[in-house]
Amino acid sequence: MGLFNMTLTLAEGLNVIVIVATNVQGITATKTCNVTVDTEEPEVILDQEDFLINQVTFEISGSKEPNATIYVNGYLTEFLGSDRFNTVVDIPEEGLNAVDIWSEDMAGNNWSTTVIVVRDTTPPDLTVGQLPEYTNIAAFTVQGSTDDPDATVTVNGEVVTLTGLTFAHFVTLNEGPNTITVEAEDDLGNAAEPIIQVVTLSTTPPSLVIITKDMITTEEDEYDLEGETDPGLPVSVHVIFGGYSKTYNLVAGDDGSFFQSVALPQIGNHSVTITVTNEAGNRATEEVFFVRNRPPVVKPPPPEDPPWLEENWAYAILAAAILASIGIWMMTLSAGKRRREQIRMERAARPARAVEEAEAEGDWDEESEGAVEDGEGPAGEPAEDGEWEETPEDDDAGAEDEEDRK
Repeated sequence: MGLFNMTLTLAEGLNVIVIVATNVQGITATKTCNVTVDTEEPEVILDQEDFLINQVTFEISGSKEPNATIYVNGYLTEFLGSDRFNTVVDIPEEGLNAVDIWSEDMAGNNWSTTVIVVRDTTPPDLTVGQLPEYTNIAAFTVQGSTDDPDATVTVNGEVVTLTGLTFAHFVTLNEGPNTITVEAEDDLGNAAEPIIQVVTLSTTPPSLVIITKDMITTEEDEYDLEGETDPGLPVSVHVIFGGYSKTYNLVAGDDGSFFQSVALPQIGNHSVTITVTNEAGNRATEEVFFVRNRPPVVKPPPPEDPPWLEENWAYAILAAAILASIGIWMMTLSAGKRRREQIRMERAARPARAVEEAEAEGDWDEESEGAVEDGEGPAGEPAEDGEWEETPEDDDAGAEDEEDRK
């Protein structure tokens, strides 16, 4: 048996090669071979078009050539024989995650691609305006905003339309408590925390009873107002009289009672308006009138007659002066009498003292019965010159005697 070889140029695709051999006897033998030329990369088609997820895993599937194998992130997912493949890959990071896919056919041709899977588990931001806890209006608008223009926003399950990033939705309330629930969800199913508020619709005004009687008349410049309403409600008391206006603000007690001293500044009819308002804004109003009268004129008592001294004070002063002068004169007279009596007693005792002094000195003249010294005679007698010698005491006594005679 001999060997042979030959180089042929093949075309892409199926090539049929026929080999014919003839021996020396002219006998022939024929052999046919089919050779397929495949220089093209295997075709892989992915089922997924959107690679935005909110999960930690991602399923990749698609079609391939039957004679090709598939690798995803380096792992063999499908061998020969099937034109489909399916596998689940981990998406560990929030945000961008790369997934590598590689295929190789039996001819050694390969195909590869990298897809970017975006993991987004963040819900949209949701903001809703604060709703009133109580209201007396049966319909109002719920307003709010979100940070995702593609988010789906619902109010009590009803989808609302976004204008940019804001929304406004009209809500009708029933009497009593009403629950308002606002929700937002993005395209991946990430849902914001629902915002729930309760609004109570109340259209019933509060109770109001004025205990103080109407058309009260008083002479005082103030009067006490007393009433009852629902516990804890604010009470407004407004007083009007002409150009005068004053408002008192107070709060009813735990039992609903309230009390206010109201000023009545002028004489006349004062209008007093009492208003109470509950949490929902409902009001109850009552009006009473307080009349301030002018107090009666009280005549003063007649003046009392002035005492005698107030009318005759000048005479009283004159009489006091006269009495004082008489008293001084009588005291002076009494003192003069006592002095004269003293002088007389001294005169009576003077001759006896003179004799005793003369005898003691040895100058006493028994014949003349007196002491003679320096031309003087006996005491109380004329001297040699014929004149009587008087002592100062004699002068005083004489003057007093003369005064007595007067």
